[in-house]
Amino acid sequence: MAGLKKSNLNSIVELRTTTDDNLPNSLSELEYAQSFAFTDSQLAIGLITVSLAGILFLLDKKYEFDEIYTLTVVLAVLYFTLSSVLYYFKSAKNYKDVKYIGYDDKGNKITIKSYSPKFEPLYKVTVILGDNVRETEFDINYMELFDAFGHFRQDELTARIKKEIAQLQKK
Repeated sequence: MAGLKKSNLNSIVELRTTTDDNLPNSLSELEYAQSFAFTDSQLAIGLITVSLAGILFLLDKKYEFDEIYTLTVVLAVLYFTLSSVLYYFKSAKNYKDVKYIGYDDKGNKITIKSYSPKFEPLYKVTVILGDNVRETEFDINYMELFDAFGHFRQDELTARIKKEIAQLQKK
C-alpha cells in the first residue's frame, strides 16, 4: 500500500512524484490498463541515438576521417533526426506532461497529464478521453491527497479522478 511510505510535505517535487507514481493504481481501480507504447517508443529512440553516438565514436577511433566521411555524415544526420523526434515528444503540447495512457475493457483511451506549478501546492491534472475528444482540467490541493504525517491517500485521488471521468462521459 502506498500509504505506508511517508512523503516530505514541504517538498512539492516529492509530493508530485508520489502522486504520479500512484496514478496507475488509481486508474487500475477504475478498470483501466496502462499502455507503455509511448514510453517504450521514447526509450527506443533514446537507445538508438546513444548507440549511434557510440558507433560514431568507435568509427572515429578505428578509421581515418577521410575513409568514413560519408558514413559519418549519414550517421550524424540520422542522430540529429532522431534527437529532434525525441525532443518533439518531450516538448510538444500533445505529449508534454503525459503521465498515464491507458485503455478500458472496451478499448476507450484515457490520457492523464499532470504538473505542479513552482511554489504552489497544487496538482494540476488534465484528463483526456479518446484522442482529444473530451478533455477536462482540474486542480487538487496536495493537502487533500496527503495526511498530516505525509502518508498518501489513494482513495482521495481515485475518487476525484472517477468524478471527473464521470462528468466527461456525460458530455
